[in-house]
Amino acid sequence: DFKPGNALNVNVGFRYMGFESFTPQLQINARISGKDAGAQASPNDSGGKTIYLSPGVTVPVNDRVKVYGFVQLPVYQNLNGFQLAPRYTVSVGTRIEF
Repeated sequence: DFKPGNALNVNVGFRYMGFESFTPQLQINARISGKDAGAQASPNDSGGKTIYLSPGVTVPVNDRVKVYGFVQLPVYQNLNGFQLAPRYTVSVGTRIEF
């Protein structure tokens, strides 16, 4: 009977293509989420608003493979009640073009 609150994610990003060996990037990520509902929910300790600033870089390995990484830093948080929230998040990945 648990119903998670509705959520909206909005992201915008910029990258600078002027370097041949790497591509610096910057993203702004926003998340707005409503309170959870239902018998198993804790509505007073759920939902809120967070805005992150996420600098990152993409490095080409070869013509078809690229490796990227981002550090997501919260610049604004307004969470309801008591919730766990990270001080930062690190994301790494690989992109392969076919």
